[in-house]
Amino acid sequence: MEQSQKKKSKRGGWLIWLVAVLLVLVPGFMLGKILLQYKGARDEYRQLAQTYTTVTQQGESQLREIDWEGLKEQNPQVIGWIQMDSIELLDYPIVQGEDNGWYLTHSYTGAYRPAGAIFMECQNDPAFVDLHTIVYGHNVKDGSMFGGLTQYMEKSFWEENGGDFLLYTPAGVWKYKIFSVEQTQSEDPACYTIGFAPGEEYEAFLQAMKDRSVYDTGVEVDGDDYVITLSTCVSGDSQSSERMAVHAKCMQQLQ
Repeated sequence: MEQSQKKKSKRGGWLIWLVAVLLVLVPGFMLGKILLQYKGARDEYRQLAQTYTTVTQQGESQLREIDWEGLKEQNPQVIGWIQMDSIELLDYPIVQGEDNGWYLTHSYTGAYRPAGAIFMECQNDPAFVDLHTIVYGHNVKDGSMFGGLTQYMEKSFWEENGGDFLLYTPAGVWKYKIFSVEQTQSEDPACYTIGFAPGEEYEAFLQAMKDRSVYDTGVEVDGDDYVITLSTCVSGDSQSSERMAVHAKCMQQLQ
């Protein structure tokens, strides 16, 4: 009787040990798998830039020459390219899907990637001619996609790096400057409304964005400005409703 209890106790001990090991190994395996997928996505986009873009000196600026025809052969839903010097990894093509769901989990090639892609709001005009355009990207833990944008919640980062980025499209190259950084909720109409016409209503919409900013960038907005909102999750959890939005005004056409 006593020997049988010892055997049961021994088996129970092994079972507890096995469960403990699995609790450590399984999450570690899943994390490793996700990190490998993130690395695969970074390598994929790095190769894309090397294949379809060339850096050229134009006056005092270094600009990209982009092979739009080649990119669109890869994916006809490629509509632009965003590059932010202050964030090394923020250098991606912009795509637009038929809805806002597909590119949450797929790269520009259409391959499954947890990091998704940088994509435009499906109801915006793909030619970037709307006064207010929204572009989404995941807050990826390795800093890729829009993961680096969260640094702009700190005024010190903006002070050290500025708030400029470049938008490339088949029609030209534009320089944008950040005028507001805010934390908001997904689908907040005060942040995620499009379809404006020039005028007082639109100017009030932009001014409210500027007033909600966590710090003042000194960039003023008017009722006929072209603005892009870069939107990402605050915590990196796509299920959370908290969002960070970086609003930037088109300053000039460079090409």
